[in-house]
Amino acid sequence: MTTFSTAARISIVIIACWTAVGASHSRLAGPDPNGWLLESDTLNEAEIADKLIEMYEANSTAERLKWYEMGGEISLKNLGTDALRYSAKDPLYNFYVDGFRDVGVTYEKDTYGIFDKSPAETYGHSIVIDILEIQNFPDGLEVESILVTGLWMRVYHHLYDIFRRCGTGKYNTSLMRENLDRAAVLWIGQKQVYGSNTVGVMLYNLAERASVEFGQDKGEAAINSKFLSILEQIRLTIIGDTCSVVAETTDIGNEIMHQHLSDAVRQMNALLVQRLIHFMATDVDIKFTKLYVLSLVPQIRTCSTVEYKYFMEKVVFNTAYDRDSFETSITHLQKMYSCLGVTCDDIGSYSGGRVPQCSESDIEPLLPLAGYVPANDVRRYAKVDRDIRQMFILLDQGNIVAAKNLYWYGRNMVNGDSIPTPLRSLAREFNTLKQAGDQNRLYNMFEDYYENNSAYADKLIWDAFGGTEAKSQVAVPGILQTIVVPHFAVRAFFEAVDLCEGNRLAASLSFDKGVAALVGSLEGISQGGSNDGLSWFSLMKKFCPYFNCDDTTDPSLNVQIMALLQDSKNAIMNGSCSALVLNVHDVESLLLVPCIQGLLYHSKMRQDQPTSILHHETAKVFAKAIIPAVKKVSETQAYFIESNIFTNIGDQIDAEQVWSAIFNVVDNGSTAPDLGVLCGDIGNPNLILNGKSFCEYPDAI
Repeated sequence: MTTFSTAARISIVIIACWTAVGASHSRLAGPDPNGWLLESDTLNEAEIADKLIEMYEANSTAERLKWYEMGGEISLKNLGTDALRYSAKDPLYNFYVDGFRDVGVTYEKDTYGIFDKSPAETYGHSIVIDILEIQNFPDGLEVESILVTGLWMRVYHHLYDIFRRCGTGKYNTSLMRENLDRAAVLWIGQKQVYGSNTVGVMLYNLAERASVEFGQDKGEAAINSKFLSILEQIRLTIIGDTCSVVAETTDIGNEIMHQHLSDAVRQMNALLVQRLIHFMATDVDIKFTKLYVLSLVPQIRTCSTVEYKYFMEKVVFNTAYDRDSFETSITHLQKMYSCLGVTCDDIGSYSGGRVPQCSESDIEPLLPLAGYVPANDVRRYAKVDRDIRQMFILLDQGNIVAAKNLYWYGRNMVNGDSIPTPLRSLAREFNTLKQAGDQNRLYNMFEDYYENNSAYADKLIWDAFGGTEAKSQVAVPGILQTIVVPHFAVRAFFEAVDLCEGNRLAASLSFDKGVAALVGSLEGISQGGSNDGLSWFSLMKKFCPYFNCDDTTDPSLNVQIMALLQDSKNAIMNGSCSALVLNVHDVESLLLVPCIQGLLYHSKMRQDQPTSILHHETAKVFAKAIIPAVKKVSETQAYFIESNIFTNIGDQIDAEQVWSAIFNVVDNGSTAPDLGVLCGDIGNPNLILNGKSFCEYPDAI
């Protein structure tokens, strides 16, 4: 890996006094009430500070490696090499492993799973070794690389483990308190003096140094004060009765502790962002900038492949990167503040206004969604696909519990420092407005099918989580894309219909919420969107090649949908409520098209590969997305689909029965009731029909 090339060793930080200054063995970072009182044995963690000091003061690579590898329960080395053993079920660690796997494949052209010639799970160790192998590197780089990779993640692990135990039946006060003290020791260090940016070596000291440049050094850095305050709130929650109460829904943990964890990560990320801004803005060796980009870019990748590619290609692997790129890089970084859980106020103003404090409205302006321009601020709902993307990553790494937490609590659907809107709320928590009793509305058909359960989408998600790991990996994201998100949108659209006559402003807001969720932020701003989308809008593009649509980048049905959405927005503004009703019904029908395509494709693939979990589960997902509507049209055709698709893996099925059932419930020119979907809209499938129009089925077979 050529991330850190050879450069002259220069002095950038003088850490002159890392010895203890009369601090108590049981209290960290100064006297009471400012310090942290230890109640657990954290000697192993405390020794980390001594090893870091010795490593920094070493005069040769061999001596630095000696201190890096020096044994004990915790060594500097095994902060990185043992990360998997500690953090395999920690969601942020999953994001980092996934990110560095992609770095290895995409930028290093190595085998999947490998980063810098080693398993991606040991990314922290790989980064440190990469630096130590440089003949001359800037002072402090090796120490900071340990702090912001392996040690930073170990602090997070101890905090996440507390949340994992609180309210889940794994409650253990002693163990949770030990985790809290370990996190505190690794953050503060036994050599730290309260508020000092010269005496200390751990993350606390790093925050003190950063705070000077950001005008946040008021006795103690704002990040440290807030972080330690959060640790105290965690302590009070542990010793109270809160964590002993097991939540009704398995594995979702305690809401209060989840908020504490989110608040802590916010401060931990704020530190990384401040250090990155500092190094981007100064003439200090570019290797520090690259280090801090690597410390953040795996999180950025979970929210935006565009921003991920920018930092990897324009900073990390760009040998020509210099300060001329600074303003552009700052803009790209600030766009990702909400992804990192930080705000403009958290970061502040750098160097007396050299980088002014940003504002949320400037760094995340109201932008078009694949060409659609909302009339309202619905940025929160557009970020639904960030949650879906992160759900994919967690499930791919087998972290079902963390995926449940993400579904329950949310992470990305925020504005500023607001509490996230979770995916769960899209599936079950609807507005109090009583919608019109039109039983032909899509969501009413589903409620009837699922025994008058208005939270049917939520039930389907939990059913999907209840399967095996391999089944959940397919079913959960599929249900989100085909039912949770589009049905939330349909409810929002019909709420706009019901509000149109009496409250056009409220109708407009509701309608835009539906569009934002349906399209998502990952599609970008240009007409047709991008290849990165993960909400409903991406499905038509996914199946386009298999059904020979006209334009794989912007299928005609997506164009039709967007035109209907734009016309609907205008109809609300103009008070043309009757036109809005017609448009919404047309949109409702078109939303079924990629689900029908998915069922046709995967039913045939399942017939050909009866033991494939992918095709078995995906066919079930798409069947669930249309069966209630099909049954409303024809119980007989619904039976043919159910009897083939809702069977056990390995069972032989007749895909042509499924195809025939679909043909009989779409508009094929007959007078029979149908779904409102034209047979021609299904396209020209390669399978069975060999590229002929679906309207020619069954005559063409």
